Order: sequence, then structure tokens, then C-alpha cells
Amino acid sequence: MRLINIFWGDLEPDAPYPLMPLTMLVIDGDTPKPKTNCESCGKLLIKHKLITNPPNTHKDWCINCNDALFIKRDGIKAHGVWVQNQVAKGKIIQIIMSEANPPKW
Repeated sequence: MRLINIFWGDLEPDAPYPLMPLTMLVIDGDTPKPKTNCESCGKLLIKHKLITNPPNTHKDWCINCNDALFIKRDGIKAHGVWVQNQVAKGKIIQIIMSEANPPKW
């Protein structure tokens, strides 16, 4: 498990703030298998001290399920503002799996 920082514009050519750095968590072959599952979707629940959940969501839900709940409840614009605030704080906003060195689980 490792952190990477890339620019938003490297991911999305039309990003509103292309030079905003994004922090992502890379899951690789050295990452131990998570011990818990998301209570919403059942997928493995990745935890890290820099992962933050939207307000009034569930600590035992994965990033995707919490984002979906937040968007459904407060709208995509409110979610976008929240994400930008988290990015500015250096929080993890996305988890990606390594293709070159995938987890063994």
C-alpha cells in the first residue's frame, strides 16, 4: 500500500482545476488483506488514516458507497465542493489497484 500524488488534469483533461494535486492510495502486492467488509456493498473495506468520509455517512462503508449516499442526499455539486475541500487538505479521494503488482488476495 502506498500513496501517490498526481495532478487532476493528468486524470481528466477537462478537470476544473487541472493543477490541483490529488492523493490516491495504491493497493499492491504488499498490502495485507483487509479484515472487514463494507456494510453496504460487501466488498473489502480499505482503511487508511488519510481516507475521509463525507459528512453524515457511515464509517463502515467504502468510499464508493459513501459517495453515492452523499450525492443522492445532497447532490453532485455539494459532493464536488466537499471533494475539493478534502483534496486541499491532502486527504485520499480515490483507491486504485496496482496492475503491475496486484494484491495477492
